Amino acid sequence: MTEVVRRCTEMDLPPLMELFRTVYRYNPRMQERDYLQWQFQAGSAGHKADYNIWLVAGEDGIHSFLGFVPAEMYYQGRILPCCWPQNWACLSGDYAGLTVLSRLMEDYDSLLYAGLAPDTVAIFNRMQIPVLLEMPRWIGILQAEQAARIFSVESAEDRRRLFESQAHLRSLPAGAEIHAERAAI
Repeated sequence: MTEVVRRCTEMDLPPLMELFRTVYRYNPRMQERDYLQWQFQAGSAGHKADYNIWLVAGEDGIHSFLGFVPAEMYYQGRILPCCWPQNWACLSGDYAGLTVLSRLMEDYDSLLYAGLAPDTVAIFNRMQIPVLLEMPRWIGILQAEQAARIFSVESAEDRRRLFESQAHLRSLPAGAEIHAERAAI
């Protein structure tokens, strides 16, 4: 049986929506055509009629799919293309899931995820795809007492950190620039 890797088109939506009724049975929005169009309908000149979903399909239907949302990221002084892959499934029990992932990786060197499933992490590790599992985040608190009250912060250590943040931010001269320290990734 011949399988083809291709972008999802309008003609693919009825069978894809039928698959979504099974795969995403607990997510009613994923079963609504307007949501699929809003989330995945492509807007670039080369793919206006297509959707940002890669498919592996055979004569018997869709074997695998992987949706994505194109984006850009700022890295080492340059703006680079990247994407948020989402809604990835392999229905045929073979390598079709890796086929759509490989096809997506031809277009994007950087894939952004939030909350990878353990199976996905295991697949990426086996494929030697580097994964950044934790991303540091910084929050500055200007009004420590109000933050502690709103979020019910009672721990002495947590309250100490809130007030340190407040003191540091208030010590900056008016109009001072706030910037991130560059960290090697």
